[in-house]
Amino acid sequence: MEQTKKIETGILTRILEVKESNADKDSRTLDISFSSEAPVERSFGAEILDHKPESVRLGRLNNSAPVLFNHDIDQPVGVVESARIEEKIGRASIRFGNSERANEVFQDVMDGILQNVSVGYAVHRMEQTKDNPPEYRVTDFEPHEISIVTVPADISVGISRERETRVQTEVIELPELKEHKMEVEVQEQAVNTAALEAKVRADELKRVREIEAYGREHKESELAEEYIKSGKSEGEFAQAVLERIKNRPKEHFDIGLTKKETGEFSMLRLINALARPHDRTAQDEASFELQACQAQEGKQKRAARGVYIPNEVLNERSLSRASYQNRELQAGSGDGANLVPTILDSSSFIEFLDNNMVSVAMGARVMRGLDGIIKIPRRDAAISGGWLAESGDAGDVTPSYDQVTMQLKTYGLRVDLSRQLRLQSSMDVERLVREEISLSTAIALDQAALSGTGSSNQPTGIAATSGIGSETITANQITYAQAIAMQGDVMAANAYFGKLGYVIHPTLAADAKARTIDSGSGRFVMENNTIDGFRTLVSAQATYSSQNKVFFGNFDDLMIGYWSPGIDVSVHKEFDDGRVRLIVFVDADIAVRHAGSFSMTVNA
Repeated sequence: MEQTKKIETGILTRILEVKESNADKDSRTLDISFSSEAPVERSFGAEILDHKPESVRLGRLNNSAPVLFNHDIDQPVGVVESARIEEKIGRASIRFGNSERANEVFQDVMDGILQNVSVGYAVHRMEQTKDNPPEYRVTDFEPHEISIVTVPADISVGISRERETRVQTEVIELPELKEHKMEVEVQEQAVNTAALEAKVRADELKRVREIEAYGREHKESELAEEYIKSGKSEGEFAQAVLERIKNRPKEHFDIGLTKKETGEFSMLRLINALARPHDRTAQDEASFELQACQAQEGKQKRAARGVYIPNEVLNERSLSRASYQNRELQAGSGDGANLVPTILDSSSFIEFLDNNMVSVAMGARVMRGLDGIIKIPRRDAAISGGWLAESGDAGDVTPSYDQVTMQLKTYGLRVDLSRQLRLQSSMDVERLVREEISLSTAIALDQAALSGTGSSNQPTGIAATSGIGSETITANQITYAQAIAMQGDVMAANAYFGKLGYVIHPTLAADAKARTIDSGSGRFVMENNTIDGFRTLVSAQATYSSQNKVFFGNFDDLMIGYWSPGIDVSVHKEFDDGRVRLIVFVDADIAVRHAGSFSMTVNA
């Protein structure tokens, strides 16, 4: 039975060395380590600080706790901007003030004169783990402040000052140890070898059938045979197929158009012919375009709803490439402004589409030319292991996989072209038509990637993915602490790596650029298109359930798949005023590989 008592410990301290190489002289910030699990001798015995997240109360530090000089509350020299636990070490980002004393201390740190940092903390609970010599593990402690110190004080007695805080610490003592012997009776259990053999055969048959079926579906039968013979799992085979799909060359769908023929292909002639199927002149003028589209349909091996635009035309480098940063500034402009990007370089329809998608700009994985249902392997449990005795054998562990499934979904885009526009023959007008289709498609795919609902034939975007992190905010307002808390969600899921960044709605971005992170620094939540140093892109598509959103995460775990190399165009109708309505079809799907890689805001 546990034996507990209360002792008075006051505010204790620990000393660590400052690593000035982590300093940013321009922002006057410094990343430090303030605590660890290294044992420290106290008056009551050896003290070890447990660094599980639930053992450390970081509320005070993350609420702009002071940075002091020599633990003197009358000598503040800075503020704690954020604190966290990483790899059993307490870490913090601190920022120095602009007072005369703060400037002196900061310069001494930069010059290597002041080399020690100390944390003042209260111990609320500790458990005795050894009796002789006594050792205690602190399972509940609360850092109060961080100090830059000159000569480390005697850490065994804590902070000595007139206004010392008195802390009552609960101590759980070891029960009295009694010598006793344990007898272990080992009983040999009979093994049902017949049942074991039957299970092994069934598992092997299932493995072979799944690999063969998946290989046939994706035309990788030879690879399937290789993986079956080598005894590899279904998950390993699915991963190999996925890599092959991602690395398929673009030429896979080419129909053999020369550079001259690609340049002569006219979208406007094709649209006029589709709009007037009984007009012999229009059909004759677009005979080359119609034949090329028929050849592309043969390559696709599936019927078009209208016509497939040839792959060479979609990849022909004639469109004006827009950077996403320039597109952000045009988001609130009229429809015409959205069709006129800043010209930086020539690019293809496909590149233009990618360059205008914020999700792709943030690092989403794009796969083209998919066929059938794509099963993306995902390990659904950690691989276990253990410490071994000398000459011991490691246990046999088979990784467990589940799958993220992507399958063809169709998006239909309506585009109206006026009669006057269709009568033009200029290459500029040709580019305008392609850019309008591409930009509108990019916006729709971004909407699906960020907030597709997964219902009504929509893909499942980040916001609708079960298991992502969330942080509650006041509508259309985000504080620095809330933005950092989103990072904490991803950290807690062990996903704090890869292509990390924020995507933010314009209304929230305007608030973040005007909202200061504290009362004295003059710094703002969003500065220079970054939040806390992470790339931040603005998108009007960052909405879900009628709420404006902020997303943070590793966008490398967002996957966008296309079942055709480009687009399928059909003329829907011609109006009395000469307008033609096109329906542009895109076959695609969205998937989030790991839900823990993302966090989003939720309105209170």
